Amino acid sequence: MLWSVVQVVLIPIALGIVLQIINRKIAEKASTALPIISVVAISLILAIVVGGSKHQILTTGLLIFLVVILHNVLGYTIGYWLARLLKLDRQDQKAVSIEVGMQNFWFSCVISSIAF
Repeated sequence: MLWSVVQVVLIPIALGIVLQIINRKIAEKASTALPIISVVAISLILAIVVGGSKHQILTTGLLIFLVVILHNVLGYTIGYWLARLLKLDRQDQKAVSIEVGMQNFWFSCVISSIAF
């Protein structure tokens, strides 16, 4: 599981840092296109994870649904309140909340693909 976290979290961060160092101009251009790419990628990955875990989702039913909802709501809420605790402005509080929620989504996908 540690290797999966390294692949999903640390390697992309390291690649982003290297790209920033090597060529900031390319990194800035990429950052304008990445939001739409991430929405499409998240949608595809969600479809693959849900499709691949269809049987497990149907057999666990309400329990898995509640755990997923709780996990995501807690991620958004904790992200928002930590940003507020750090006295970030309202726009940054919302941005941190959404980013933490998105990171929770990816982490949930990795865990569910390993566990199921």
